[in-house]
Amino acid sequence: MPVPANLQEAAIQTSSQTALTTPLPGNRPIDSSNIQVLGTISAMGERPIVASHIKVWDTITLSGERPIATSSLQLSETAMIMGNRPIASNYLDGAEDIMGYLD
Repeated sequence: MPVPANLQEAAIQTSSQTALTTPLPGNRPIDSSNIQVLGTISAMGERPIVASHIKVWDTITLSGERPIATSSLQLSETAMIMGNRPIASNYLDGAEDIMGYLD
């Protein structure tokens, strides 16, 4: 038995959703997350300010005001790299926390 035309249209309209597709540079994916946005800042575009549980030890003003977070990383006592920065072990506990800083 054929379906009346007006019922077919109703089924199509209720099952479709409009999706906003504005790709990021390099076609990077946009994914939902559980971050909490507290506000925004206008610095090279509109950027979110997100809530964090990072414990800030101090700040550095090398290229803007940047936090220095406390950490339990095991650092080499002898080897340093450019800028007298310490070298951390390749074996990390909580690597997923560090991945949040990569862009």
